[in-house]
Amino acid sequence: MIDGDADQTHPKRKSQRSGRSIVAIVAIYAALVILALIFLLPFYLIVRASLSSEADLTSPHWTFFPTTLHWSNFKELFTDIPMKTGLKNSAIIGIVQTLGQIVLASMPAMAWPDSLPPRQQGLLCHRGHPDDPGAVTFIPSYVLVSWLGWVSTLRGLIVPGLFSGFAAFLFRQYFLGFP
Repeated sequence: MIDGDADQTHPKRKSQRSGRSIVAIVAIYAALVILALIFLLPFYLIVRASLSSEADLTSPHWTFFPTTLHWSNFKELFTDIPMKTGLKNSAIIGIVQTLGQIVLASMPAMAWPDSLPPRQQGLLCHRGHPDDPGAVTFIPSYVLVSWLGWVSTLRGLIVPGLFSGFAAFLFRQYFLGFP
C-alpha cells in the first residue's frame, strides 16, 4: 500500500495530522511575534524618549506615549550638539581602523605558514595578548597615548585600535584555506 492510499482509507489520520500541524504553526508564529515585540521594545523606547519632553522623561508616572510630541528635539540635536562633527569623526575612525587592521593584520598572518613549528610558537605568543580584557589594557593604553601627547586627538583613538592579534589570527585562518 502506498502512503497516499493509507490516507484515503483512514481520513481521520490526515485530519489529525493537519490539525496538529496547524496548532504547531500557530504556536510557532505566536512565539515569533512575541520575540519580535521583545526585540523591538528598545527601539520603541528610543523613539518614545526622543519625542518626549524633559517633564515626560523625568515623570514618575510612565505612559506609553508622550503627552505631546516634541519634533523639535531632532532639530536641537543637530543645532545644540556638534553632531555632524561626531558623525564625521566616527566615520574617520571606523574607516581608518578597518583599513589599518586589514593591512597590519594581514602581514603577520602571511608570515605564519602552518608548516613551520617555530613560527607556530610565535603565533601563540602573538595570540596571547588579545585575550586580555579591555579593562586590563585600557589604563596602559591611556598612559601610552598620554605620554605621546595624543589625548583628545583622532590619533589617540585610532592608533591603539590598529593592532589586533585576533585580526591577525583570523587572517591566518583564512590564508590557511588557500591551496
